[in-house]
Amino acid sequence: MNAMKSFERIAVAAFAILVLGAGPMMSVGAEPMPTLIGFDRATYDDSASNKIVVRITRADPEPSTGANEPVSVDCTITGGTAVSGVDYRLDFDGAVQGLGTITFPPGVRERKFTISVLKGAGAEKTLVFGLTNPGGAALVSMSDNSVAKITIKGRPTKAAPVHAKSD
Repeated sequence: MNAMKSFERIAVAAFAILVLGAGPMMSVGAEPMPTLIGFDRATYDDSASNKIVVRITRADPEPSTGANEPVSVDCTITGGTAVSGVDYRLDFDGAVQGLGTITFPPGVRERKFTISVLKGAGAEKTLVFGLTNPGGAALVSMSDNSVAKITIKGRPTKAAPVHAKSD
């Protein structure tokens, strides 16, 4: 009798482990995951170069109904102290033609733009970019990095050398 009870306990425990272990995998596999859009990181700065490349990425977790659909997001400057044309200039790459709605065609996983720090930007300034209104034919959500802070440390312009006059 004791052997039979031990066998039943082991069978029940094994079944519980199987069901609990497979449960989360079954529910994830049954529902499509949203396409996620966000900045590739939350902070950028000009310490390595006077050009800061800002990337917006798209991730289509499996299974996703959006992998073969275009998706979009609005990108705007939401704050900061830097002044366009004085401290920085935005350079748009490829299909990104300015801030506003940025579209990701099927298969495109990244869009980017460059912030060029202007000489003589002076004291440290900031820019804050935000992503809003994700949309498209598929289910789209914002990733954890929907806001990016850019720090422009600026580099003072070198003054022309002063030559002493001889009398």
